[in-house]
Amino acid sequence: MSTTQPVPGEAFDFNLCTVAWSFVLDDARTIAVTASHCGEPGDTVWAGAADGEFVYPAEPVGTIIYSDLSAPETHQLDFALVEITREAEFYVPRDMPTTVVAADEHMLPDSVCKLGRITGETCGPLTHREGQGKLQFDDRTVETVAARAQVCSTHGDSGAPVYGAPGSPYEDVIVGVLSGTTDAAASSEGCADGSEAQMSFTPASEIEKLLPEILAWV
Repeated sequence: MSTTQPVPGEAFDFNLCTVAWSFVLDDARTIAVTASHCGEPGDTVWAGAADGEFVYPAEPVGTIIYSDLSAPETHQLDFALVEITREAEFYVPRDMPTTVVAADEHMLPDSVCKLGRITGETCGPLTHREGQGKLQFDDRTVETVAARAQVCSTHGDSGAPVYGAPGSPYEDVIVGVLSGTTDAAASSEGCADGSEAQMSFTPASEIEKLLPEILAWV
């Protein structure tokens, strides 16, 4: 994701993130959900190739149409909406169901997993239920509503789906969107050694509750 278009021979700043889930509206638009700190409305989105690499030149696959932490009336939720404008091959760490928890379901499982494009699937116990917290990114510190779990992740995993761990009542049901981490792994191998890091995530039920209102005007 980037605010600018790549130009050969010039430096190019971009954010690498993961999409949690996507859905199709009645008007046939396809919308994907990711983290708000990944970009601003109007930013261009490209897809990572099937092998996980980003290859340029490439055609954009969409545009960010809403980013809650940048919205004039923010809900303090780290989520953004991307309108997908064309089909493209993209990298998926593994196939998984895309059932999302209902807007009125606020319970979280005692153990969750996340599936990020960098560190893949990692799981751990829920440590803090939904509450106020702080998120630091770029040069900003913002208030957010989030839950936390002892799950390893790193930069590029932001926006990933967080779902019930195997054996839980919410197994493979998406309950959140990965927001941040207290101790980013240096690589995908860094998570294999175990980690005490705390992952924060935005509850999916809060996002689902707001989608009808937001999508009515974006």
